[in-house]
This record gives sequence, C-alpha cells and structure tokens, in this order.
Amino acid sequence: MCWFGNRALPFAILVAATGAAIQKAIKSFGGQGKAIVLQEKHEQDFVHKADDGLANEDSISQLPDDLLSDVLSRLDLIEAVGTRILSRRWKNVCKVVATLDVQELDLKFICSSLPLCQCAKSNMGELFPVSFRLLTAVATMKHLRLLACSLQPSFPTQFNSLEGLYLDLVHLSDGELPRMLSSCVNLQTLRLGFCKLTPKLSISGPCLQLKFLYVHSCPGLEEIDICAGNLITFSFFHNGPIKFSLCVPKLEDARITFSGNGSIPYFFGEVLKDCPKLKNLLFQTNSDKLKYTPGKMDMFSNLRTLYFVPGMKSPPDLLNVVPILEACPHLEEFRLQLLCRGFNEERGREWPPRRLGQLKEVEFNGFHGTVNEIHFATYLVKNAPALERLWIRSPYRFYCDDYHLETGGGWYMDERVDTLHEELMMQAVSSKLQVNIVRSPRTELKICGRE
Repeated sequence: MCWFGNRALPFAILVAATGAAIQKAIKSFGGQGKAIVLQEKHEQDFVHKADDGLANEDSISQLPDDLLSDVLSRLDLIEAVGTRILSRRWKNVCKVVATLDVQELDLKFICSSLPLCQCAKSNMGELFPVSFRLLTAVATMKHLRLLACSLQPSFPTQFNSLEGLYLDLVHLSDGELPRMLSSCVNLQTLRLGFCKLTPKLSISGPCLQLKFLYVHSCPGLEEIDICAGNLITFSFFHNGPIKFSLCVPKLEDARITFSGNGSIPYFFGEVLKDCPKLKNLLFQTNSDKLKYTPGKMDMFSNLRTLYFVPGMKSPPDLLNVVPILEACPHLEEFRLQLLCRGFNEERGREWPPRRLGQLKEVEFNGFHGTVNEIHFATYLVKNAPALERLWIRSPYRFYCDDYHLETGGGWYMDERVDTLHEELMMQAVSSKLQVNIVRSPRTELKICGRE
C-alpha cells in the first residue's frame, strides 16, 4: 500500500525487467483540488475479443490497463512484485502515473508499525530497489517520501519540480546523493533519517537552493561538510563524535546532537564560529568537560534562544556556563537540561557580575539542590533585570532520536529547597520575576512572584 500525504491509495507496485525500477498503477486517487480516475474504456473491447477466441493465447496480456491496476491493487507488495513474471506487458502497465498531475508521492516499503529507530536496529533483510531516475519522470512532483528502500545508481537527470525529498531507512550507493542534489535544482528541503551513507557527507553545489536540512541517526557517519548559502534550518542527530565543516551564512535555527571528549569547546568555538545570523540553538552532547572560553565577548550576538543539554561524566561546575551566556548579549530564553552523575558542592568562589539584559525566561532541569546549582540560579536572578520566569525542575530532560523529548527521574535535597525560593526572591533584581519549582513529575510547588 502506498500513500499520498495522509491518504492510502490502491497502488500496485511492479518492478521492471531489470528489477531496479519502480512503476505504479493507480485505480483512482485524489489530486490537489481535483480527482483523477482511470476510465475502464477498454473493458468491452476485451470481452468481445474473448468471445471471438482471440484472447486464448495470453489473456492476461490483453487486459486493459485499468483492469490490471485494479487486480494488482488487491495484492500485497510481495505478490504484486511477483506478478511481473506472468507477462511481459505487465511491467509497463503502470507508466501512466508519470503523465498524471502527481504533486506529492509517499512510497513505503515496510509493514512494521515500530518507530524508525527500532526498525533501523532490526534485521530488515534486502531492501526494495528503487530507481531515482524513473521517479524523475513525474514532472509535476513537488514532494517525494521514500521509506525502507535502496536507491540504485542512475545517470544524472533533471528533477526541476522537486522541492522536498524525505528519505528514511534508505540505502544510497556511493555518489548517488551528490547526483540527486545536482539534478534537483529547486530542492528546498532534504531529510536523511537512519540512512546508510558514506563516512563523509557532502552537501554543496553552485545551484543549491536548500533551505531546510535534517540529518538524523545515520550510521557510520564520521564527517559532514555543508556549503549551502541559503540554508536557514539545520537539524542533526548523531550518537558519536563527528567532524563538522559548515559554510552556512544564513543559518538561523540549529538543533545539534553529537558526543565526544572536548565536544563543547569544539562546537561553540569551531563549528559555530561562522554562523552570524544564528537565532535559535539546541545543543545536546555527552562530554568530559564543560569549560569553554569564547573568542570574543559577543560571539553569538544574534542568538535569542539557547537550549543546552550537557551530559557530563563527572559533576560539572556551572560557573563554566557563564562565559557562554556572556557571549549571547541578546539572549531572551535559556534552558539548561543537566544530565550528570554525582554532585558539585564547591564553595567560596566569586561569580562575576554580568548584565544579562535581555534574558526573560530560564528553565533549569536536572536540579539536585547542590551548592553549585543554587549559586548558578542566584547568579541568574541577580544579573537579569528583565527576567520574568524561572523554572526549576528536579526531573531531567533529554532528546532521543528525531528530537522526541524524554523525561527522567530526579530528586531534591529538601532541606535546601525549603529556603530556596526565599533566597532567590531576595536576590532578584527583576520586579516581574516569578519562580516555579517542580519537585517531582507529580508534585509542583509554584512560588508567586512580586506584586
């Protein structure tokens, strides 16, 4: 069964004689704003031929296209593919789809209802082969989604109408992705999820119009090189270390997850150094240290929203977060989601007075009530004159595959929490501040702000 958007359609999917091309037969489907129906105009002619004894030699081959489509649409995928051996003519019966006004095509070659991350870990066997060149024959197609297949090598061909390409659980042969990108000169959105790629992913080209790029959980990836002058959104999820090379002068929104020793200074100091228009950033990592010193005080001068999710191997010193905040002079929203083992009870140090003039909302997850964490919360309320809301939560939060938010357990050192709200409100410089403390997923203590 195949899908157009969210509608299931009675597709019959066949493989051409080479076994590498996909062709489709449609009994009927709804286009955008109109319905297209294949007329059964040859049915009576076939009946007359059968009566005359002319159809005895190969009755299947003489079925009209619409009847073949109807027959095949009632079969499952394996049976439909197997019918190509019945007659030479059956391999061409579905080419009519290329002449229809198809704008959005969704081909799924998997029956599992499991999430993609679980499908990727299971043994899926040999994936169904698809020829990208054949799909380019649909001249009106704007959005193409492929799930659980193998894209076969093809000669370069133009696919000028395509604006969105979404590939999940797709295996690409060496060099196939660059050829595809060069042929899709008007491509705006590209998604690669759980795809088998080469160790180095290169996305570039003199005519590349790409604006939205999503690369999630592609195994074996070691390096990513992006040169896209029009890219404004980049989402990347990878469980291991990765080497970046970014030339994205218009990038505004980024969600980045990767791990490795030294990942925090590498990301803030090297990866983002040439992203002057970045407004919204989510960065999640597992690393050995938190410390980072910006090259200049206003290095992220355009950043408005920062979600920082550090997973640390040892208790971090949150004093090292201060230089990151100082490098974001126009930051309005900051969310810290701390994942670590153990507690930092270090005392007796000076927290530098810095004006966080635009900061309006802060969320602190994974709070244990340690001295270091309380000092950090106090630093925020003492230096943010525009701060309106401060959320403090014991449960920690993190992002799993495809950026689904998950919540873990947490706890407070209750004897400190009892006086925390009073201390924060006494130190606050904002007259509009409200503090909200969540002790556990089921118990919330809301502390009203100043009148």
